[in-house]
Amino acid sequence: MGEDWRIWSLQFFGCRNIEAYSKLFSHVKAAYFYATMYLTTTKSQGETNNKNKEELIMTSNKTRKLVLIAILSAISTVLMAFVQIPMFGGFMKLDFSVLPILIGLVVLGLPSAMAILILRSILVTILFSEGVSTYIGMPMNIVAIGLFVIAIWFFIRYDLKFNAFRFLLGGIAGTIILTAAMALLNFIYAIPLYEKFANFKLSAVGMTLKDWIVAMVLPFNLIQGAILTIVSGLILISFSKFLYGQKKNFE
Repeated sequence: MGEDWRIWSLQFFGCRNIEAYSKLFSHVKAAYFYATMYLTTTKSQGETNNKNKEELIMTSNKTRKLVLIAILSAISTVLMAFVQIPMFGGFMKLDFSVLPILIGLVVLGLPSAMAILILRSILVTILFSEGVSTYIGMPMNIVAIGLFVIAIWFFIRYDLKFNAFRFLLGGIAGTIILTAAMALLNFIYAIPLYEKFANFKLSAVGMTLKDWIVAMVLPFNLIQGAILTIVSGLILISFSKFLYGQKKNFE
């Protein structure tokens, strides 16, 4: 009965790969269990050996950071694989996998946020690959989300507490940058590869490459950036005291 809620949630989002999700969840639980045991042992050692206290604290913080990166990566993977909103006739899909990445950005910093992004992308590619579309689309997604996160980091990197105005500026800048990048990548990378390896022809849907970028790519990415900025901003505002409090534990 303990796993019923996970199965129901997968069925609600139309997931077919329940086995892969269960394996992912089991790996996360195992990682958390072993990390907790390790931290408990480390704590005991610290109590009996005060000379190595600072070294043990540093080891403990590194382990906790790795565990948090793994957990946020797993959550981001689940959000990308199962929580999707089809848009523009199903050609585009909006997901919320950036939310755990932004939480990692606030608590752990930019390098850890990029690690979460890369690990999420690897997990999705291995566990939930849809073939050619994943192999072509995932690098673009990494670029888009990476630029979005970096833009936000640029505006909030010195904040000691959540600043909604600077976060909004970062979200606007990130939206503009990722939209421009996706337009360029569709032109020089995605569409040529889709036509060659996925047998996707723009002429089959009555579009030229220019039509595709103007009517599909630009509006979708502007809408995506706006939605992600608003949703992530509301979540970060709601948990800002807790998140920035946790940030101090990793510095």
